[in-house]
Amino acid sequence: MRIVFRTDASIRIGTGHVMRCLTLAQELRRNYHPVEIIFICRTHEGHLADLIKRKAFIVYLLQPPNERFVPRSYPDHAAWLGASQDEDAEQTYHVIKSHINEKIDWLVVDHYGIESGWHKKLRSLTQKIMVIDDLADRNLDCDLLLNQNFGADCRHYEKKINANCHTLMGTQYTLLRPEFAVLREKTLARRREITIPERLLIALGGTDPDNVTGKILQALDLSVWKRTDVILAATAPHLKQVKEICESFTNISVHVSTDNMAELMSCTDLAFGAAGTSTWERCALGLPTLLVINAENQKMTARQLDKNKAIILLGPFNNINAKIIRTGMNNILNCKKKYAALVSACSQICDGSGTFLVAKKMAN
Repeated sequence: MRIVFRTDASIRIGTGHVMRCLTLAQELRRNYHPVEIIFICRTHEGHLADLIKRKAFIVYLLQPPNERFVPRSYPDHAAWLGASQDEDAEQTYHVIKSHINEKIDWLVVDHYGIESGWHKKLRSLTQKIMVIDDLADRNLDCDLLLNQNFGADCRHYEKKINANCHTLMGTQYTLLRPEFAVLREKTLARRREITIPERLLIALGGTDPDNVTGKILQALDLSVWKRTDVILAATAPHLKQVKEICESFTNISVHVSTDNMAELMSCTDLAFGAAGTSTWERCALGLPTLLVINAENQKMTARQLDKNKAIILLGPFNNINAKIIRTGMNNILNCKKKYAALVSACSQICDGSGTFLVAKKMAN
């Protein structure tokens, strides 16, 4: 198979789109031979090309975003492309034509700024197009559509996709690395025995541009925890500030662009997290979470999880303060039954086998 991924990461976009594409790419390489995979990404600040290369994939970078670009469509994420649909499609077309001699089997697009007009311009270069989406807010011209979110429904895409488009909807298809499924049962068994949480995880998205991590660190009495793990990407703009807060505590570790997220989540008891792609990692391991909404496109996921009592919802990042943080924490720490109920509810949402199912669908 020849597969091209068109996706981006940046301080503004975050790291989740690239990370889940890498997860799928690694699954395809591991289990389906021969396979040739390349990534195409725009040179945003925080683009993650070095990480993609470290995973032994080829990545081609498009020119930096046009700062003067103003999209015609209204959502904020329409500007995340950093170029017009036509410009991006033309540049992507040129990369594929220049570096791959034969027609590719799959063009995988994971980008909120790309819609059907772009897909149509690339049709002649690929057998099939797959779109990974979370929003159902634009028209898509694809053969396979994945929405891995809780409550996703093909009815949300009525009149937005072709009648012959195959859909994979819901958390059974969530793209997680295999170690989450491997660690799941052992971790759930350990959590069921916990009476008082002793280890805390703070992971508010890779870049955390609004430094919610810093707010949480300053609001809590960190000395009472046996261990606290803080996770940020190397591209996080407030990484230095977070390290300075943590350096006076011997029981806090700051992990930068870590590769062992599953192990860290498995060993911890309670988490502060964002409502992005890491949500499903925490659910797979039954990790009770105080959830922060970091972006407009995370609201639906957060509401669904809250409705099913699978998280403690703290609310939007710009409303978070010390009182909300402490109240949310005490809501769990003061009630053993509440902790056990969160473990049970969130672990039922995702079992970690989705990447295998999606890769199998692409290979057939």
